[in-house]
Amino acid sequence: MKDSRTFIVEIIATGNELIFGRLVDTNSAWIAGKVIEHGGTVRRIICVGDSSEEIKLAVQESLARGCDLLVVTGGLGPTPDDLTMKAIAQAVDRSTQMYEKALEELRAKYEKLSKERGMVFELTPQRRKMASVVEGSEHIANKIGLAVGMKLKVDGTLIVALPGVPDEMKPMFEGSVVPIIIEKTGKHTAAKILRVKMPWYGVLQPIVDKVLQDFHGVYIKIYAGDIKPDLGIKVDILARGETYDGCERTLGKIVDRLRTHLAGKGSLTLET
Repeated sequence: MKDSRTFIVEIIATGNELIFGRLVDTNSAWIAGKVIEHGGTVRRIICVGDSSEEIKLAVQESLARGCDLLVVTGGLGPTPDDLTMKAIAQAVDRSTQMYEKALEELRAKYEKLSKERGMVFELTPQRRKMASVVEGSEHIANKIGLAVGMKLKVDGTLIVALPGVPDEMKPMFEGSVVPIIIEKTGKHTAAKILRVKMPWYGVLQPIVDKVLQDFHGVYIKIYAGDIKPDLGIKVDILARGETYDGCERTLGKIVDRLRTHLAGKGSLTLET
C-alpha cells in the first residue's frame, strides 16, 4: 500500500577521496535525482572519510533523525580503508557475517577472472570481506562488480549499503531501491530546464514568486551563475504530483504562465 506522507531519504557518501577533494561525489547527486523523480524527499546528504567511527556516527545520527531510507555508498571493497559494513554493524550493535551465496558468486567471479587473464586471483581474506553483510540483512546482488550490497531494516529506517563505483551502484539502486521508493510514495516528479533572456534579471524573481503562489508542490530555481549569452539565465522547474502525466501538465501550465508574465520583458526557451 502506498503511503501518502513524505518519504524521507538521507544519503551518506564515504571515502577519503571525496573529503580530500580528489573526486567529486556524483553518486549522491544521482541518487538524489532518482529519489526526487520517484516522489521521495532528500533531507540530507553527508560526506565522511574512510573512518569506521565517522561512518558509525553518521549512520546513528540519521537513525536518530528517523528517516525512512538511508543510502550509504562506498567502502565495500577489499582494501583496509573499506569499512562501511563494519561501521554500519557497529552503529546498530550487530555483527557482520559471511553471506554464503555471495561468497560462492565471488569465488566464481575470481575463477573466471583467473582464466580470462591467465593468472591466479586468490580469494584472500581481504577479498572475502566483499561477501560480508550485517547480521539480519538482505543482500543486494552486484552483477557488474564484486562487492555485495545490503538492505537492513532498523526500526522504521531501511539502511541500504551500495558500492561507490557508479557503474555498479546505479543498476543496484535502480533494481533494488527504486521499487521500494515507488511503493512507499505513490508520487512522481517531472522537471524542465528553461532559459530566460531579458535585459535586467532583477525582475525575474518577482515573476517567479508570483507564479509560485498559484502552484503547490512546485520548485523553481533561478541559477544566477549560469547565463548563456545567446539563451539567457537557467531556470529549473520541478513539479510533484500523483501521476507523471499530471506533473507534465503542471509544468506546461507554469511555462505558459511564465511566458505570459515575461511578455514585453524577455523571452523564454525550453532547454529540456
